[in-house]
Amino acid sequence: PRVRSTRRRVAAMMRLLVALVFLAMPASAQIRTNAAIPYGPYQLQQLDLYRPSSCPPVGCAVVVWMHGHGGSRVLAPGDYQRRLPARFGIAIVSCDYRTTNGEPDSVSLEDVKRCRRSVTRHAIAWTLDSSRVACWGVSLGAYLCNWLATTCGVPWAGAGTQDECVRGGVSL
Repeated sequence: PRVRSTRRRVAAMMRLLVALVFLAMPASAQIRTNAAIPYGPYQLQQLDLYRPSSCPPVGCAVVVWMHGHGGSRVLAPGDYQRRLPARFGIAIVSCDYRTTNGEPDSVSLEDVKRCRRSVTRHAIAWTLDSSRVACWGVSLGAYLCNWLATTCGVPWAGAGTQDECVRGGVSL
């Protein structure tokens, strides 16, 4: 009984902390959206860019979002995933990728690495800071995010260059 009571109190405190952080956030940011930007020769190699309207001159930090559900766009970043980072001046690049029978493989990893390299290639035009890039993935996208975060500079998939590296990753 005491353990449950303590867990409930900790859970209540965490909810309160999250609410306080939410209240302390800057006002909602305006988001500029550029959809279906091709980053490769295949139809599924497209990205969507969600950028806060107030990026610093050096560019916004970037999170490369990788959806789940076997490579379909069912889990494109929702309103929360776009707006919360934008409040802190972080842009979201939502990356579509190819799969083989809904399973990740070297083709999927090659696609997300190519998507990451396109962030570097277009950083100035999109007002992004290509040195501050992380990844965020859900389900199958989480698997690819882990792959992307741990294969920096490995020539096994893609060019194996430093412009495909990420500084961190969140896998859900």
